[in-house]
Parts: sequence; C-alpha cells; structure tokens
Amino acid sequence: MSVHGPTPVELNPIATKTSNQPRVEALCSDFLSLDPLDPKFSRVKSILLDPSCSGSGLRARQPDGSTGAPLTSGKIAKCDEHSDTASYQDGLLWSEQSEKRLQRLANLQAQLLNHALKFPNVERVVYSTCSLCPKENEQVVSEVLATSRGRFVLEPIWMNNPGLTTQISQFDWKTRGLSEYDCEPCLRTVPEKDLANGFFVACFRRELGVQNRKRTHADRSRASVAAKRACKEVRTNAVWKTLLSKKQKKHKRK
Repeated sequence: MSVHGPTPVELNPIATKTSNQPRVEALCSDFLSLDPLDPKFSRVKSILLDPSCSGSGLRARQPDGSTGAPLTSGKIAKCDEHSDTASYQDGLLWSEQSEKRLQRLANLQAQLLNHALKFPNVERVVYSTCSLCPKENEQVVSEVLATSRGRFVLEPIWMNNPGLTTQISQFDWKTRGLSEYDCEPCLRTVPEKDLANGFFVACFRRELGVQNRKRTHADRSRASVAAKRACKEVRTNAVWKTLLSKKQKKHKRK
C-alpha cells in the first residue's frame, strides 16, 4: 500500500522538517477485508490491482510453449468467441473444468476491482492481468465500469493524443482492448503481434466532482435516526386512527 503525500514528521523520527518523502507501508492482509472508510486509508490515491488470473498469456506456463490455457483433454475452443482475439486463441484446448475455473477467477477479479473503487479518495486504479481471455479482461472492466455509475471512466493508456504534450502521452500502442466492450482505452499485448507475453492493462480514473456513493458511518447513523422517526410517526398515526375509529363507532351506537 502506498500512501501519497509527505511523511508527517511526528510519525518518522528520522525525518526532518523539510522531508517530503512519501510514506509507504506494506500490509500483509486480505484486500477484501480492508475497510475503505478506515481513516488510515484516507490518503490512498492510487491502487495497482494485479489479481490472480489464468496466466493464459504466459508462454513459460504452457507445456508446449504456446500461450493459452494449460493443455488438457477436451474439445478445441477459444477463450471467447470474438473475432479480434481469434487469431491467437485458435487451437486452445479447454475442458469443462477450465471453463469453471475461468468463471471463478473472473468473479473474484470483479469483486476485487469493485472493492478498490470504494476507497473514497482514490483517483486512479490500474487493473492488470497476464491473461488473453476477454472474460478476465474486458468483461470484468465493462461490468465494473457499469456498476460505478459514472464515478469512474477508462483513461487511455499509451494511446496517441495530439492534444497532450507529454512524451508518454504521444506514445501510440497499437494493440488495444476489444471494441466489443468499448475498451479501446485499455492496452493489450499479443504474443504473435507484439513479440511478448500476453498482458492486459486498464486504468480507471475518477471523474472530478463525482463523489463516492459509499455511505459513511455518519450517513448510516443519520439514516437510522430518520428511519426510527418515520417508524415512530407511523405508529403514532396508527394509534390515533384506531382511537378515532373507536370513537366514531361509539358515537354511532348512541
């Protein structure tokens, strides 16, 4: 975990008053168990998320040196039925067990990515895998982006933009995310085209002025008080209606 900003002098006995080094703290913990609203994470502005994946882009993991899922007995299939990826997915052997594992990985990846976007002051979240499968890449990104409700957008990575003047902004990487998912801002590496292992990278950037919709403890407390008041009013109204009804019935008898 990297916390941006200068190191508070009182927390670092070695630091001087002019020290401006960032404070970096390593935590050995389950990421999903961390509370994004914990005050100690209030200064977290950047998150790099590299979750477990199928490793289908790593040649070294494959028995025959090719990319794709480990070869198992089963029918010939692709990571997904998309023309953009067919050139380097043809001939991959997938069993039913491999498909189930891929789905479990995708579910976990989406869960981790959603959790990363809950940190209230995070400005950018980079999501990366060493997988070629859209199910672990574009599908996860598209799903999470939809649930963010406009709080985050995809920031182009190494996508030439003449309007920007920095050297890195003018670097143009040709292999982009799949257009079927509107993921062109994302970056891919394809072994047959880029002479490298297969990778996927997406960068989520918070939209300025759009607040995190995650409710704080104070929000929950106010909501609880409001709910109790509403219940009390309902009970009071119910009592009055009952008394009024009895009074009217009594008046009719007379």
